[in-house]
Amino acid sequence: MFLEKYVKDNNVYVKLSENTKYIKDGKTKYKKRTVLSLGNEKKLPVSFQELRESYKNGVALIPELEKFLPGEVKISLNINDSTQYIEKNVGYLLLNRIFDQLGISNVITLEKSRKNIKYDILGLTKLLVFERFLNPCSKYRTFTKKDMFLGDVTKSSDYREIYAALDVLDNKAPQIMNIMNRNIERTITRDKSLIFYDVTNYYFETDRNDEDGIRKAGVSKENRKQPVVQMGLFLDRNSIPIAYDLHPGNTLDSLTLKPSMQKYIDRYDLENILIVADRGLCSGGNEIYIKEQGNDYLFARSVRKASKEMKEWILNQENYVTNESGSFKYKYRLLKRTATADGGKTRKEIEEKVLVYWSKSFYERELKEKERFIETLRKYSENPNSIPSRKAKGLEKYIKREQVDKKTGKILKTREQRSIDLEKIKKEDELMGYYLLSTSKTEMKPSDMINTYKGLSKIENCFRITKSELEARPVFVRKKEHINAHFLICFISLVMMRIIQYKLFQKEEKEFRVWSEGLSARKVQESLKEFKVAVLDDKCIFREVSENLQLLLDRLEIPFDFKVCKVHEISRKLKFSL
Repeated sequence: MFLEKYVKDNNVYVKLSENTKYIKDGKTKYKKRTVLSLGNEKKLPVSFQELRESYKNGVALIPELEKFLPGEVKISLNINDSTQYIEKNVGYLLLNRIFDQLGISNVITLEKSRKNIKYDILGLTKLLVFERFLNPCSKYRTFTKKDMFLGDVTKSSDYREIYAALDVLDNKAPQIMNIMNRNIERTITRDKSLIFYDVTNYYFETDRNDEDGIRKAGVSKENRKQPVVQMGLFLDRNSIPIAYDLHPGNTLDSLTLKPSMQKYIDRYDLENILIVADRGLCSGGNEIYIKEQGNDYLFARSVRKASKEMKEWILNQENYVTNESGSFKYKYRLLKRTATADGGKTRKEIEEKVLVYWSKSFYERELKEKERFIETLRKYSENPNSIPSRKAKGLEKYIKREQVDKKTGKILKTREQRSIDLEKIKKEDELMGYYLLSTSKTEMKPSDMINTYKGLSKIENCFRITKSELEARPVFVRKKEHINAHFLICFISLVMMRIIQYKLFQKEEKEFRVWSEGLSARKVQESLKEFKVAVLDDKCIFREVSENLQLLLDRLEIPFDFKVCKVHEISRKLKFSL
């Protein structure tokens, strides 16, 4: 039997039909008959497609179909009566599989045994990670949502145990990162020939600094007044995070790289690598340290802060290689210079390749930024109090102060006239659209330098994911150990997200070249969040499967049929290997 539509008097109706077999003149023939009329399609409580799919899977969404259900499974489910069933998330089972394959469960279980921990620390850790991935919220609210999953993620019944778990996670963070990296190398094969590094900060839901901790007032990337914490992140060529490090919020970006490399370079066998970082990380100290360790760097440099000689070379149009449309040009040179650190106490001769390129798209973007900047300057010149003091410092150099008589134009000593220094701004216009790169790996081709640097967008996207999809900020916990554990949870969630995206990408492209998400973090998150079943007794009923979820399962090679099944069968059906 099957459901179908038919048209009568310009209206669409639905009916349950059946093909009956009979023999005539020695030949098998079929005749269709109507079993049950269900009336006008518009008056049905659910869509025809949903009604038909559920009927195929042995679920009656309307009472009239119950006695006509196909097969042995006969389940009646009133879609408008949620009291008949309980909706549970099963998307977390994919995350649970990755979590276990990364080896995190082994570290937690061993710690539980060694310390004779009585509460369910493994279950609480999984709950914190899974909820951060699927539906991020506060630690307490996370605990209140533990029953939203199919099966018991945790057996804990006391929300206070979640904070005890945070203390343990802080202590075991190094071991957890170690085992994650070992298993990633074993299952996915890391490409560590190219390491991306960048720094961002996360603000707290408090105005108070931490005297002895890492919660400090600093330059917020989001122009927040609240104290922040600095996070440095290492990423491999395939966009999968290697490690992270936390620094006090008042730490300069350039001062985070060396201590982080000292911590991880030996631990994760980061040898003969190319460190790619933005201009905020470019300093003599970092250049010297990287070279002394036998590694190389590719840094962006500030065009406007470049030396007079460098600016003259950039603006000299000789030797530029230009594309046919004129929208892009570049040139490079080899040079030797002395890098300094420790206030000039440390000096080292460095040979590097310097490349400058101009892009029309970059020029147009800077032009729009300039227009917004001039408008900000205008407001500031007319009313200095209109701009926050943290921004005003950078604006002052573009403001002229003169004591002028407005009627005569004569310079007087009686009244100060504030105005925008257009000449200074115009002087910098010449450098719009130019980008400057330098590398100690002098054999790199110009195209490789540019494409490699553009790959830094991978790490920027990781920060965006942690701040948006994973909602790593604002940070609500205040204890140092809990802050550390919070970011460990965010890091684990980010690694799992990138692994899923990488697996999807690998199915799309045979050869890895330029990162493409394939399926965005938001879509991955939403797909697993919406991957739910209606639980009726011991049976799970799948009502709807999104296109993105189907794609995700296909790429992970999970042949799931989305039919009615027993509760205990789902975990087995959703197994896969990294």
